[in-house]
Amino acid sequence: MQRLYEGEKVLTPENSPEKSSHFYNMTLALCLMRKIQGKRLPQKDTKLLVKYLLSIDSWGVYELRLFNNAMFIFDHASLMALTQIAIDRSKYYLQLPGYSDLLSSILSNAIELLIENHELEFAKKLLAQNEGNLDFEKITQSKIKIIFLAALIAEKQRSQSSVPSSPEAIIAACYSLKAVNWSNELNKYLQDWRKTTK
Repeated sequence: MQRLYEGEKVLTPENSPEKSSHFYNMTLALCLMRKIQGKRLPQKDTKLLVKYLLSIDSWGVYELRLFNNAMFIFDHASLMALTQIAIDRSKYYLQLPGYSDLLSSILSNAIELLIENHELEFAKKLLAQNEGNLDFEKITQSKIKIIFLAALIAEKQRSQSSVPSSPEAIIAACYSLKAVNWSNELNKYLQDWRKTTK
């Protein structure tokens, strides 16, 4: 990590460093090192990172990956807002190769971070805001993760326990995420399985 930081620092111009992608790569590397060391994150540089992301009208692959890797920097309110901005400013490219997967990865990582930080209401709200933005019929690992996390949120809110989600909860999550084919297949599998275990 130190070598990455030093390499990006050398490539960052001294005049107007915030106009170079190397500056943001350097900032991310510095934040990761500080987090590993248990030190405070550099507030000035992280504010410039947020300012940069907010200044971009249409996020490309670089901005999406930068944000996806920098999520740990942000508090839950900023994380929610930036995740929504990332999806809103990139959803026009969903038909291009890789964009849908990257956006679903961003959404699943943000929801997971919110859950880990015990911010279930924020995670639920972020999930609800983005139900129609991604195509859940095309299976990817991050979309499966979103469906599982949606079931986990629903289960936790019902019982406030850490009991694993029931098959019905996963099926309900598929329906709520408009992944009808998945939910129908899972329901059929569940019904067939229950018939054979009677």
